[in-house]
Amino acid sequence: MVATEHGIYCSKHSAAKRRHGHPDQKGITKHDLKTYLGIVHEKRKKHEGKLAWIKMEEKWRDLVAIANGVIARANEGRAMNRYKRLAAIEIRKLADHVDPSEIIDTVLAMYLMQELEGRRFRSDNAFWTQLVRRVRGLTTLNAGVRIDPDTRKKRTTYSELPPKSTLAIASYLRSALGSAGVFIAQMVRDDREREEAERRSYFEALTELA
Repeated sequence: MVATEHGIYCSKHSAAKRRHGHPDQKGITKHDLKTYLGIVHEKRKKHEGKLAWIKMEEKWRDLVAIANGVIARANEGRAMNRYKRLAAIEIRKLADHVDPSEIIDTVLAMYLMQELEGRRFRSDNAFWTQLVRRVRGLTTLNAGVRIDPDTRKKRTTYSELPPKSTLAIASYLRSALGSAGVFIAQMVRDDREREEAERRSYFEALTELA
């Protein structure tokens, strides 16, 4: 292993840490998240029209207003943290090009994945980085295409942000939707545990027939 300017990691692990939030973290793909998005969509359909969904969209719009304020102050030439400014720009991109429900559902699905499959994330930093990557992946504005030199197939790639900007976006999303993410994830876990308890009780009852 050769140390790099980023620390004790080799170049491969250093790039992974910068891109994914941890040197050993693998990227969470759209396919990986599909099952959890499906669960969220089922919840949305089952509880369609409930006030909670409206409140979540209000939280998102409040966040967009905050981001627009940051951008406006930066455009006026006021002193501004670069990473915070870049994060605000990314939030506005999402607001301009992605339906709020898609953003909300993706955030909730990531929280659900963390709750039910936490081993997929090597650290908290890795989780937040993957959450932001999946949310940014909802718009093609951040996407490009490259040719894999081995397979010659086209692969979609996404422009990278400085890690501090990624974490700033995560902070924005957590402040707006984090409580909803935690609540939905715990609700689904409780549902599964209750269903499992009912199955055990049923089979225990069946053994009495033996």
